[in-house]
Amino acid sequence: MPGDTKKIVREFIIDSFLPFAEENPFEDEDSFMEKGIINSTGMLELLQFIEETFEITVEDEEVIPD
Repeated sequence: MPGDTKKIVREFIIDSFLPFAEENPFEDEDSFMEKGIINSTGMLELLQFIEETFEITVEDEEVIPD
């Protein structure tokens, strides 16, 4: 399941934010905000996708505003 989770999230990021990107546009360790892949609004979209897809809740305190 962890591999599937990673694949699902990775595909969402590429489809939503990098539709014309090369085959592997980022590494797992990359900071999406530092690399300019996702801005603060995009981060909220990503969190919403994760919460809805995996039926979890990310508390506001767990999100670091950088």
